[in-house]
Amino acid sequence: MPIDAPLQLGPFTIDGQGHIAPRHPEQRATFSFFWRARALHARLSGGELELEAVAGRVPSTGQAAAGSHERSLILAFLPRLPALLPAEWRAILAPDHRLLMLSIITLSEPPVITDLLAAITCRLIALAPYLDVLEEAGLRPGAAPAGAAGTISV
Repeated sequence: MPIDAPLQLGPFTIDGQGHIAPRHPEQRATFSFFWRARALHARLSGGELELEAVAGRVPSTGQAAAGSHERSLILAFLPRLPALLPAEWRAILAPDHRLLMLSIITLSEPPVITDLLAAITCRLIALAPYLDVLEEAGLRPGAAPAGAAGTISV
């Protein structure tokens, strides 16, 4: 069954050839989703997609003794992390102790929705083993809101 084009999807318009564009070109279109209990945020501007994954939060010094041991392990591991990550990802420790994983994806202009989804999927698959290592070091993802698994908010 053919889809009537253009299709409105949140802040995006998708034409009959699958090209995706912000509905309001003067604004950057964004969307968020959860993957492996982690919040991910994406911002589309032209043929560039910025992807930000919240890997987790480093325990604060005010937490219980168990949290302080995990904090020490994580902080000892973080300086080695940039050299271990795939080239398309970089890590930033935010002032609120969240570890952010950032990646910029260059898409064709105008971007095609299937290319965008495939690129996001490939980047997340490449990041997965590093998230496993961070979890082994004690970095846990924040809890996703109830009912958020597999959802997309735009």
